[in-house]
Amino acid sequence: IDKVITALQPTPYSSKNEPSRPYSKENETLLKSGSIIDAALVIANLLSKEGERTNGLHMEDRKNLDRAKQFIASELMVVKNISEEEAYAFINEHSKIDQSKGA
Repeated sequence: IDKVITALQPTPYSSKNEPSRPYSKENETLLKSGSIIDAALVIANLLSKEGERTNGLHMEDRKNLDRAKQFIASELMVVKNISEEEAYAFINEHSKIDQSKGA
């Protein structure tokens, strides 16, 4: 759980690293790995990106963000024996997501 919390921390996003396509293959690759840590990194990456963009995330990025949240929430529900709402609250709290933007 501590490693997930660390991985959820947003990092500075640089638009210089933005690929020509609106979404990053790196995030898709991380999600496909099946690792909860990789899913947490996707959340951190995309939230950082969202914070730097004036018009929010592209559709594919939003889908990847939702998929990562769903994956982590399902794992947290099992590991911590908590409800879905509590799992999303955990993600929001530890990734510093504004509650109005949460899942």
